Amino acid sequence: GPTGVECREGSGLLLVAAAGIIGCMEWPLDTIRAAQAAAVLLRDRPGRRDNYMRVLKLLYLANRAAIQEAGRPIFTDRFVAMRRGPLPGGVYDLVKGVHRDVGEWGRFFRTDRYDLVLVDGADPGVGSLTRFDVETLRRVAEQHADLDEWALVDETHRLPEWIRNDPGDSSRTIPLADVLDALGLRDREQAIRAEMARRDRVRSAFLGRTA
Repeated sequence: GPTGVECREGSGLLLVAAAGIIGCMEWPLDTIRAAQAAAVLLRDRPGRRDNYMRVLKLLYLANRAAIQEAGRPIFTDRFVAMRRGPLPGGVYDLVKGVHRDVGEWGRFFRTDRYDLVLVDGADPGVGSLTRFDVETLRRVAEQHADLDEWALVDETHRLPEWIRNDPGDSSRTIPLADVLDALGLRDREQAIRAEMARRDRVRSAFLGRTA
């Protein structure tokens, strides 16, 4: 992957001009879609709750599957490699309560020790997700229904993009190019970049109108 590239929260599309490729999957977190995706995973769980590391792994795997099948993630966020495997970094910050959108997130979720809980009487719905998004989330959840968080850590440690970006005891952003390489989609990079830039413009315009 590219070297000497720093990925910063909120920097938008970070391009490596010399190579003409995306350096990092660094679109701003789409908090509404992320919340709706997390709720799909929690809605049918006992007590509407699950281990938050397990939820983060399933969200990562569902986004990865959506990129493979549809050329775009379910929700935008940065992919981060951590000691216990890859995860969506912005959602992890929401779970920890340190993201700027924690107020919006907190309308629907609370963190109870190691669990993420869908708040009683609150639900973000699925209005910003497509049918494909919901089906992908449910399929990924079903495929991994028998795996606890530690088994999912082991599974995601086998993903090529994590191995390439193994951070040791630190963390680092996983370049989109490494995810696409792992999926055999490197030749789709320009098309994926264009689609995600278009979606980000639509999202920004919508937020501008409703601010």
